[in-house]
Amino acid sequence: MSLPIVLGARAEAACRLLNQTLGLHRTQTIDTQRAKPLARLATPTFDGVQVQRQATFLRMISITEAFCVDRLLDLAETEFSPTGNNIRTLVWDKASTSAVSTWSGTQDAYKSWYDIRPSWTQINQLIEVRNAIAHGLGKLTRIQRAKRASISNKITTAKIRLSGDYIVLEEANLQSVRDVCVDLISEIDGLVQGKTGDVN
Repeated sequence: MSLPIVLGARAEAACRLLNQTLGLHRTQTIDTQRAKPLARLATPTFDGVQVQRQATFLRMISITEAFCVDRLLDLAETEFSPTGNNIRTLVWDKASTSAVSTWSGTQDAYKSWYDIRPSWTQINQLIEVRNAIAHGLGKLTRIQRAKRASISNKITTAKIRLSGDYIVLEEANLQSVRDVCVDLISEIDGLVQGKTGDVN
């Protein structure tokens, strides 16, 4: 029986940030629910609850993406040692930029550079939700609507509801997102350690 791999410092820090983000969201949600609207104000059309949930969702995905990108580039930079040689620096700049300019590029780089193949399925479903929030203000973008069947399938498989073209986040979704992010960070960190022994 093999011993479980202990998370490296960067993975621990990323998981801690995820927990802090979710904790802060919960605190702010309680404060918002306690606040009583003034009777003289008209019923608001602005859904502050959804905006707060979307902000928390985006932050958790961003933490996870940042960890994945930084872990990949730090590992590759150590092996490639681009400093001190202009050609190596130019090659490194092009390769590293290409590898992290898109989320799919990062996944491809893990596979082609290190044969590291974590399970990307759940995070990729959540990335579609992230894209709708970040680029459509909570609504499916034009590009997503052009591929509605496959995009809707990814979103609903992640147990996130669509109301027409709009993303509807529930509190339970945020806990699930945190769990998916922690699982991916832990998996990547473990796979990197297994390949290299690097526990940073």
